[in-house]
Amino acid sequence: MPADPKHLEFIQAITKRLASNSFQMKAWNVALATAAVGFAASKDSHPPAAVLAVVPSIAFWFLDAYYLGLERLYRDLYEAVIAGQKAAFDLNADWHMPHTSMCNDSSWLTSGSRLPSL
Repeated sequence: MPADPKHLEFIQAITKRLASNSFQMKAWNVALATAAVGFAASKDSHPPAAVLAVVPSIAFWFLDAYYLGLERLYRDLYEAVIAGQKAAFDLNADWHMPHTSMCNDSSWLTSGSRLPSL
């Protein structure tokens, strides 16, 4: 039985929203880390305060990995629906911890590479 186009549109909308959330995590990560470093570099502040930039970087790294992992799961669900392996209008992706998303190129370049520079 061929996949219903509306079902595929729903999955695509979920994937697009997750990609948007992942991009927002990267933007907030850059903004907060820059603000923390700028605060530490101001003339009345203390340079050790730059360590505060590490906290949001690590937190947003985990959130970004979470969204990238979910996005990957929904892409797999999309492929399964096209192959006819999932029931009609089943939007439940098979959940597993997205630990592999922590070390992918996108997540490492935006979050992980910034940590040593702080």
